[in-house]
Amino acid sequence: MQRTPKAEEAILLARSAEEVRDYLRQRAAGASLFDPIGQDAEAALLARRERLIDLSLAEYCLHRETARELFERGSDDWPLRALVLSNQALAKSQILGRFPLCLFEDEDALLSYLETISPDDQWVLFSNPALDESFLEGFLSMDQTWEAIDSEQRLWVLDALAGNAKLQKIRSTQDHEDGWGWYMAGKPFEAAWLLIEKLEPGTETARHLAKLLRDLPADSYKTDGIAEALVRWRAIGEDALADETNRNAEGRLSDFQEVRQAAARLLAGRHDAKPRLFIDSDDVALRCGAYEAASKLDEETLEAAVKLDGDLARLHLIRNEGLWRSEKSRDLLLDVVLRGSEGDEPRWEYRRRERHYRKEYPTWFEGEEYLEPDERPISESSIADVVASVTGDPAIKGIQRRLDAVEDRQRSVVWLAALCLIMLAVLVWRT
Repeated sequence: MQRTPKAEEAILLARSAEEVRDYLRQRAAGASLFDPIGQDAEAALLARRERLIDLSLAEYCLHRETARELFERGSDDWPLRALVLSNQALAKSQILGRFPLCLFEDEDALLSYLETISPDDQWVLFSNPALDESFLEGFLSMDQTWEAIDSEQRLWVLDALAGNAKLQKIRSTQDHEDGWGWYMAGKPFEAAWLLIEKLEPGTETARHLAKLLRDLPADSYKTDGIAEALVRWRAIGEDALADETNRNAEGRLSDFQEVRQAAARLLAGRHDAKPRLFIDSDDVALRCGAYEAASKLDEETLEAAVKLDGDLARLHLIRNEGLWRSEKSRDLLLDVVLRGSEGDEPRWEYRRRERHYRKEYPTWFEGEEYLEPDERPISESSIADVVASVTGDPAIKGIQRRLDAVEDRQRSVVWLAALCLIMLAVLVWRT
């Protein structure tokens, strides 16, 4: 029989601090608009003034009144404030005043806080995947929340958002109750991509923007002005261009190239895109974007990409999700792309991607045993190519010619010996 809310509350208030923490953690894991104990129970727990309970409420409370009291109390208590800012359950229990607005009296109070936000608070807040979509969209659209934060600190916010799980997961209709929720979940992605148009290019800006865009899903319908904006995201000056050349030789892109590569990944992956235009580009950054996004890449294209761009091509082809969907394309990825790499980064990226896709899409790998790339046999589809490449090697041909010469000499000796035996036999017969 299920307990009544009052009975549940009475039992909770009689528990030890350790037991209260376990209860609050379990309740937060299933947080929703329905709370089995209510805000009064959280207020009663706060009144106990026990450190472990206060820290646990900061991390797992479901009511804005509790969170606000702890947040204000924690102005000189960094652990307490940090736990409130990282609370992911609070957002699930609020109908109005989504996180982080629910921590403040109104929007003006939120803006005042952002004007003086500390770097530590800033990092924890913008790393929280429970941030409301409207808040995220507004900030990335450079609204009042963007303007409230110091101009240099805004760029560090982009770094925090780059590690935020909310901006790394591809939105799915299965994660939303209706189409409106799905639509709103895409607004932050759209706003993030449009920063390519809105931000003024610069060395520091390119570094932070490149980090934000690196793993951002290519999810935006508003792309009309992005292609035109790419011409502005280029290194300027002999030293910068020389550094870019050196990075490319090492299998890396510069920050400016990373921005262009990300944009090409977005544009080349559209349903109406023509990836060949990017693959044939003179700009290595645009080519790398297409390597990562193009939906169809045949063996000839893969070989040409690796021949032209080496480990840069390998790295971005390995990141192409489409090449992981079937065993045939994975064979190409392993045999054509990965084998022959002289650097470690493509191999590490291959391992990381394979583990990720095996976990997220196990049906793609049904019936396949997991082996490290170097332990796998060469696939049947590439054996003929390997044999051809080995037999066509100049050194191998030279050895073959020597063996043929030895064989010819041996054949001559055999014939000479046979002739001598015949002549000896004739002499014996005559005598």
